[in-house]
Amino acid sequence: MFSRPLRALALAGAFTLALPAASAQVEVGGLEAVDPFGIGFLEDGERAMPTDMWKASRTDDLLPLMRKVRTRNLTPAERSLLRRVVLSPAARPDGDDAEDVLAERARILYELGEARAAADLMGRLEENPRGLDGEAVAVDLQLALGNRRSACRDASQPQDGRFWAKLRAVCAVLQEDQGAAELAVEFAQSAGVEDDWFYEAVLSPGLPEDAERPPARFDTGLNLELSTKLGLEPPDNAITPTRPDLATAMATRQSLPVGIRVLAAGLAAESGLMDASTHRELYSRLLETEGFQPARPIEVAVLAFDDTDAGDSERARKLAMALRSSAANPARFAAVSRLFADDLMRLPRNPQTVRYALTFARAELAAGRLERAGAWSRATRIKDAPPVDEFDHALVDGLILLARPRQETERLEAVADRLVEHAQGQARKGDAARLFALWTALDIPPTAAGRALMASQPPNREAGGSDWRMLAIQAAAEADAAGEAVLSILSLTRGDPSRLPEADLIAIIDALAAIGAEDVSRDLALEAAGYWKSVR
Repeated sequence: MFSRPLRALALAGAFTLALPAASAQVEVGGLEAVDPFGIGFLEDGERAMPTDMWKASRTDDLLPLMRKVRTRNLTPAERSLLRRVVLSPAARPDGDDAEDVLAERARILYELGEARAAADLMGRLEENPRGLDGEAVAVDLQLALGNRRSACRDASQPQDGRFWAKLRAVCAVLQEDQGAAELAVEFAQSAGVEDDWFYEAVLSPGLPEDAERPPARFDTGLNLELSTKLGLEPPDNAITPTRPDLATAMATRQSLPVGIRVLAAGLAAESGLMDASTHRELYSRLLETEGFQPARPIEVAVLAFDDTDAGDSERARKLAMALRSSAANPARFAAVSRLFADDLMRLPRNPQTVRYALTFARAELAAGRLERAGAWSRATRIKDAPPVDEFDHALVDGLILLARPRQETERLEAVADRLVEHAQGQARKGDAARLFALWTALDIPPTAAGRALMASQPPNREAGGSDWRMLAIQAAAEADAAGEAVLSILSLTRGDPSRLPEADLIAIIDALAAIGAEDVSRDLALEAAGYWKSVR
C-alpha cells in the first residue's frame, strides 16, 4: 500500500545534466519546444493525474495553494497525492502567472526529494525558483552520490554565483591542490560567500596534524563530499530532514559510516525513497560493526531476528516494541512496518506470539499486506491464545475491511455487530462511528446497528469553519480541476487526516474518487481512522 522502490537517482552510478527523456509529454504546439507543463516524470507503472488537471483552474488561484502546501512530515497518502500532481504531465493552466506555477512545481519536486526531476524542469524555465538553481541542484546531487569527476568538470565552467565559487574550492580540495583551494577561498570571499565552517574546512588540510578541525556537515552534497574527503567527525544531528534526496544518496554511499547511513535510510524510507530490503540490509551491517551495542528498539528487534538463538517469544516482543516506538506518525510506522515485513512473515503464529497479534495486523496493514493482516487477526482465536481486547480486535477487523476493494456482506455485518457490542464508553463509540463513516465514504454500508450508533453521536464541534472550503474542493473535483482539488485537500489534512471531522473526510474521499484517485482515497481513509495510533 505505502511502499515504493528505491528511486534510480539514489542508485545511479552517475547523474549528469544530460538527463534522460521525461516519462511522458503532452502535445502543446506542433514541432515547437515542448511546454514544460507537458513534461512528466512518473516512472513506468505509476498512475498519473488527468492531463487536464489545471485546465479549469486559474494561475492566481493555484499559486497560493502551491506556496503553502506542506512538503515535509506528510503521510504516505498525502505524499502519493502531491507526487502525482507535480510529477504528472498536464496542459497549461489559464492565467498570466504560469511561469510562477512552474517554478513552484520545480520547488515542490525538489523538496519532495525528486531532485532529478526538479533539475530537469528548472532547466526549462525562464527563471529558476527563488533560492534554487537547476544546474547547481544537479551538480550538488552528483557530489552527494560521490561522482567527483563529473561534478568537478562543471567547476571549470565560467559560472557566477556562490555555489559555483564554493564548488571550485571543494574540487581543489578533492584534487588535493591546497594552493588552488586557497585561491578559490579568496575568490569565494570576494563573491560574497559567508560561511565560516566552509572556509575552516577547506583550509584545514594546511593545518598541523594535531590542530582541531570542524565537525562534518552533511546538509548539501557539496558539504557531504568535502566532509568525507577530509574525514571530518560527524555530529549527532548529521541528517538534514529537509533533504530526503540527499539522505537517499547518503544511505547508498559505502564511504560513510554505517551508522550515518542507517539514519539517512530512515529518512529516505519515511519519504518513500528507500526500499525495505536495502533499509534492512543496512541495519544488519550496523549490527556487524565491531563494538556496536544495540540500544534503540529497532536495533534490538533486528538483532533478535538476526540471532539464530533467539526464540519466537523474544522476537515477537522486541518487534512489538519497535513498532510501538515508531507510532509517532503514519509515515514512520509504515517505514518500520516495511522494514520488518519479511521478518514478520517468517514469525509463526502461536500462543507466545499472538499476544501481539493486533499490533502485527496493523503493521501488515501499513505494509499493504491485507491477507496477512487478516491472518494475524484470526490468530487471536487459536488454542491457548491469551485474551484479547474485543473492541480493539473488532476495530482491527474493521480497518482491514476498510482497506479491501471488495467485502462479503456476512463478514461486514459480523464485524459491525462486534464493534457496536463492544464499544463501551463515549471514546470507543466515537471510534466505531468514525470507522462507520469512513466505510460509508468508500461505499461500504454499515448495518442498522452501526447507523444507529452513528446517529447517536454528539455533533462534531471541531469543523473549524471548513464547510465552505469543503464545498470549494467538491466544486473543483466536479469541474475537473483535479490539481486544484488535491492541493486544497492537502491544505486541510496537514500531515494527519485523523484530526479532520467525519463530514469533511467523506467529502474529501468523494472528491478523490471524482478525480480518479480512488486508490489513494482508500489509503487516506485508513490514515483518517488513525490505524497507527492504537498500536499496543
